[in-house]
Amino acid sequence: MCAVTYNACGGKPTWRWKNILVVDDEEAIREVVSTMLESKGYHCTAVQNGRVAQDHVKKVTPDLS
Repeated sequence: MCAVTYNACGGKPTWRWKNILVVDDEEAIREVVSTMLESKGYHCTAVQNGRVAQDHVKKVTPDLS
């Protein structure tokens, strides 16, 4: 579930999620998804598998994975 707030001045949505963990075994997919999200203002960390993702989540809790 995603939480959205609206800017009172412009009415544009402001997303509360900022850090996203992208997990995929294909490097090209990780790059495309990360680039797309980063162009929208998110910070992404991309990892190649679930084991690495679990290790990363133990250190840094993403807002979305």
